[in-house]
Amino acid sequence: MKVVKWLDNNLEEFFMIIFLIMISVIMMLQVIMRYAFSSSLNWAEEACRHLWIATTCLSIGYCTKKKSALRVDMIIEMLPGVLKKIMIVFIDLIGIAAYGYLFVESITTLKSTIASGQTSTALEMPMWILFLFLMIGFFLATVRAVEQLIERFTKKEPRVEAGGEEA
Repeated sequence: MKVVKWLDNNLEEFFMIIFLIMISVIMMLQVIMRYAFSSSLNWAEEACRHLWIATTCLSIGYCTKKKSALRVDMIIEMLPGVLKKIMIVFIDLIGIAAYGYLFVESITTLKSTIASGQTSTALEMPMWILFLFLMIGFFLATVRAVEQLIERFTKKEPRVEAGGEEA
C-alpha cells in the first residue's frame, strides 16, 4: 500500500526529474564533444527533444494535481459563496471532460502510429513511444482532475483563527 501511495504522490514528478537530468547530461556531453573534440553526436538533439516532449506530457497531470493549471480566477472570485462553489465544480467537470476526450483521442493516435511503423530519424526509435507519453499524460491528468473533484466534496474547509492563520 505504501508503494501505491508513493506513486500517487510522486509518479509524474519522479519521471520529470529523471528526464530533465537526462536532458542536461546529454546536452553537456554534446557541448563537450563539440568544443573539446570538434565532433558532435548526431542523436543528442533528437533525444533531448523526445525527452522534453515526454516531460511536457507528464507535466499535464502534475500541474493538475498541484492545482497550478493556467486559469483566470478574477471572475470566479467575484461570485458569492454558493455560486462560486458551483462554478468551480463546473470548471472541474469541464477539465475532466476535456482531459478524458484527449485521452481517448490519444489512444487512437497511438494505435495509428504503431500501425504506421514510423521511427525517428537519428535514434531510429519507434515514434509510438512519444505518443504513449501523450496518452499517459492525458490519462494522469484525467485521474488527477477526478481526484481533485472528489477532494472538493470530501475535504473539510480549513478553520481560520484570529490573525488569519489556518488551524
